[in-house]
Amino acid sequence: MKLRPMFRKVQNPFLKIVSISIVSALYGAAAGGLLTMIWFRVSHDLFSWNKFFAFITFTVMAVTVFTLVYEILFLSKERELDTKIVDELDKERVQAELDVLHNELDPHFIFNSLNTLNHLILTSPEAAHSFNSRLAQVYKYVLMNKSKELVSLFKELEFIESYFFLLQVRYF
Repeated sequence: MKLRPMFRKVQNPFLKIVSISIVSALYGAAAGGLLTMIWFRVSHDLFSWNKFFAFITFTVMAVTVFTLVYEILFLSKERELDTKIVDELDKERVQAELDVLHNELDPHFIFNSLNTLNHLILTSPEAAHSFNSRLAQVYKYVLMNKSKELVSLFKELEFIESYFFLLQVRYF
C-alpha cells in the first residue's frame, strides 16, 4: 500500500506491477520463513532445508499470484473510474462551449441587428417593420429554447428562416 502512491504519476503500469510483486514476494518470503521456523519450533518436527525452501517457494508463488490478480483488478477499476471522469469532463466541456456560444451570439447579434433596424427606419419603414417582427421571432425562439436540449424540426426551420431573413437584410 505504501508503494502505490509512488506510482500514480508513472504512465507505465508494468513497472508498478513488477515493483509491487517483488516487494510482496519479499514480504511473503520473510513472513513464510519466519512462520516455518516457528512451525518447526512449535511442532518439534525435524528441521529440513528442503521443507523450509519448499514452503518459502510456495509462499512466494502464492503471494505473487494473489498480488498480480489484485493489481489487475485494481488497475481495471482505476481505468473504469478514469474513463468515467474523462467522459463527465468531456460532457461538461461540451456544455460549457455551448453556453459560451449562446452567450457570445446574443450581444453581437443584437448590436448588429439594432444598427440594421436603425438604418431601415430611416430608409424603408416597411422593411424596418418586417425586420423588427422577424427579430422578435428570433429572440423569442432563443429565449424559449435556450435551456432545451431538443427542439422540434418545425420550430427550428422557422427560426432558421427568420434568422436567414435578418442576415439577408443586413448584408444585402
